[in-house]
Amino acid sequence: MVDSVKNIGKITSVFGKTGTLESIHRDRLKFLVQSQKLKPVVGDNVHWTKQADGTILVTKILEPNNQLEKLNQFGQKQTIASNVTQILLITAPLPKPNFLLIDKFLLISELMHCNLSIIFNKVDLVENNDHQLQIYQKLDYPVVMISAKEKINLKTEIVNGKCPTCTCDTLLVSVAKDYFRCITCGTDLKQHINGKISYIPH
Repeated sequence: MVDSVKNIGKITSVFGKTGTLESIHRDRLKFLVQSQKLKPVVGDNVHWTKQADGTILVTKILEPNNQLEKLNQFGQKQTIASNVTQILLITAPLPKPNFLLIDKFLLISELMHCNLSIIFNKVDLVENNDHQLQIYQKLDYPVVMISAKEKINLKTEIVNGKCPTCTCDTLLVSVAKDYFRCITCGTDLKQHINGKISYIPH
């Protein structure tokens, strides 16, 4: 049963040796790990089995497509997420953006072969602030201008939808007027060709 497709899930949260996984049927299941050697992180695809008492045991971690790592206090690599497809980097005009940090995340996204979008919040604080991030727009990185206070672009910039390219139910990020980028495969879509776009409720 462990190798059955129906017993494959994705880790959505981890707390030590316990956590939550999502089955292929979108069920959220509380789990325990079978062995102390298994150290799942968010995003891992895993094999799991259900015990007679109903306990869900994670028995194997599948090979990830990529991994997001950091150095721990001892200078050792520590995996904090797997199978990352999209990074949303949130920054603001004030205080001044840390462009070195933004560049680091851009490099990380390229090395991991995943998409990155820059969410520029608090655009109401300054005038003509878009020039600060023009260099990233010229490099074809999506830059979304928003203001939580003034409710600028909050209802139209990130939407639910089905991508006609990868056929995934996913999130679509606005990159220009009437254009959305699939966060799963990176395809740019015209709004009118995707009949299943729906706005995320606020």
